[in-house]
Amino acid sequence: MLGVVLIQRAPIFPRVVGLVVTLALLTLVVGVVLRRSALVAWSIVLLGTAYGFSIIGEPVSVDAVSLLVAATIFLAAEAGYLAVEEEVLIAPPVHRALSSLAVAVGSAVIGVILLAIGESLLNAGPLLTAGGIAATLVLLAVVITAAARRTAG
Repeated sequence: MLGVVLIQRAPIFPRVVGLVVTLALLTLVVGVVLRRSALVAWSIVLLGTAYGFSIIGEPVSVDAVSLLVAATIFLAAEAGYLAVEEEVLIAPPVHRALSSLAVAVGSAVIGVILLAIGESLLNAGPLLTAGGIAATLVLLAVVITAAARRTAG
């Protein structure tokens, strides 16, 4: 689905984006089937490259959609690496998957808030901006805590 979004979003090179997305998916499938984490890593690199090609010619390179793309790429990487790990065959890693989802969603929300704060510096007063910064820092602390627990456990 991410590939389709990237292809549709590409104003200049949709065919190149489509080719790179196809290569990324093939690399991911082969990596999961052969249980090779290096191929999973290359598929993520290719997805990032496809995103880079998809924003060529865009008036803005960082917006809410780009933050969702980043979160989706993170989740794709986590799912790919989970698929090649040996422990997955023993028991499904529900806690790790939920933690990864929480980190991705939290990061995207923090990014959207930071974009809004950047806009509010131009349109809102300093008190509202300070409140937004404080809320973002609290949310960032929650995401960092969740990420630390995920890597420790």
